[in-house]
Amino acid sequence: MSIGENILERENLPENIQKLSAQREIYTRAKNILLVQLIITVPIILVLSVFKILLESIFKFDIEWLIATYALILLIVDNFMIINKIKFFKEKAAGIQELFDCEVLAISWNKILIIEKPEITDIVEYDKLHQARRVQGDFANWYAKDIKNVPDEMAKIFCQNENITYDSRVRKKIMDWIKYISLVTLILLILIASIGDLSFRKFILNVAIPFLPVLGISVKWYYEQKNSIKNLKEIRSIQDSIWENFKLTKEIPNDIITRQIQDRIYLHRKTCALIPDFVYNKMRNNQEEQMVFSIQHYVKEYKKILQKTI
Repeated sequence: MSIGENILERENLPENIQKLSAQREIYTRAKNILLVQLIITVPIILVLSVFKILLESIFKFDIEWLIATYALILLIVDNFMIINKIKFFKEKAAGIQELFDCEVLAISWNKILIIEKPEITDIVEYDKLHQARRVQGDFANWYAKDIKNVPDEMAKIFCQNENITYDSRVRKKIMDWIKYISLVTLILLILIASIGDLSFRKFILNVAIPFLPVLGISVKWYYEQKNSIKNLKEIRSIQDSIWENFKLTKEIPNDIITRQIQDRIYLHRKTCALIPDFVYNKMRNNQEEQMVFSIQHYVKEYKKILQKTI
């Protein structure tokens, strides 16, 4: 049995479907935390600012100290609790994805990069939690079936190529949204605070301090998206150079090369910026179509190159 055929057989084993289900559940939990972080940061601060005006005009009661206190507490919670929790989930999910890839693609585990493999109890637990949302056949046939025609190590390279398929335009759009939301929030805070006399003290308490959590999460998420695009481009560049070398020399990459690429994929996964589920689901079908088309193209070119040597 060829390497490509082995991959297609192993990917649908129940224990490997279980890993994909578990990592999806963990990523969803990380995204839910991010969503909560966004809600308690932007809308609630704006609502409190409007509520402050109503209280001042109707009851002559000022809560600017409450808004400033909330913003400062939120800034601390974001940096010392929420961010660490999201990081914890991303690393756990990346570890399970790595285990899936190593077992399905038959790539050795890098003990230097990841000292311990994910606990089977974690995989079982998160898989069970995800089953309520799981659609029948959702994780079957993870890799494009065309790789069955690739008998050598290039099958692994093609699968790794699938693993980093992404739409950079989506991440760039998210970066634009982050800038727009931050700017609109700042303008609204200034406008709300300007009702009445905008003294320096009011500007600090009603604009600068409330905007700090918004600025903090915006800057972090913006640069996470930017770094994710950069990392994916670098991995793609490495894979492209391997492909170009194969076209010129017919040289099949060895397992050391596939392990090195896998290292970069793992490092990207554990640090990459999250894409909200509603965005991911919207672009999913289009991504899968692009991915299948890309693999079909590579396999077709691969066959042509090998036929020239016969």
